Amino acid sequence: DLHVADTSDARIWLEATSGNTMELYAGAFAAVFNRANSYLSFGTNNTERMRIDSSGNLLLGTTSSYGDKLNVNGTGHFTGNLTLSRQSNGSGSTGLALEKTRSTSVNGNTVVQEGDQLGYVVFRGNDGDQFLDGAYVISFVDGTPGNNDMPTNLQFWTTADGDSSPTERMR
Repeated sequence: DLHVADTSDARIWLEATSGNTMELYAGAFAAVFNRANSYLSFGTNNTERMRIDSSGNLLLGTTSSYGDKLNVNGTGHFTGNLTLSRQSNGSGSTGLALEKTRSTSVNGNTVVQEGDQLGYVVFRGNDGDQFLDGAYVISFVDGTPGNNDMPTNLQFWTTADGDSSPTERMR
């Protein structure tokens, strides 16, 4: 058991036998490891802001995962957004890279094959019971890839009124 504290609310607290707890504290709430429930959380002003759950999912604004590795949830105009911003005096911008390999190793290089999905963006709306897919933008390998050659198509799918799932509309 190690407990360090001072009057400015800066402390590190580890407890092994009675509570399986670890706390890094620098004010109202900084980081708490809850071994009993298997998560690590970070917060400010006595409010949890971020959690890493037992599956390694990063959760922002929520305490439960949809099964995705990154979940950003919010209730306000900007609180559920993911923003990529580049502030520089130049012509560059931000980007979002969706990558696919057939390698089973992290950072491995194995050629993709015709018909492989390279990435997708899903637009969902709630029908009062659950979130339903409304539209997709999907990219597939469209031919045989080779050295410096990646034949690809981009598909646009939308859901018509009265239908329950998206249909391809344009390629």
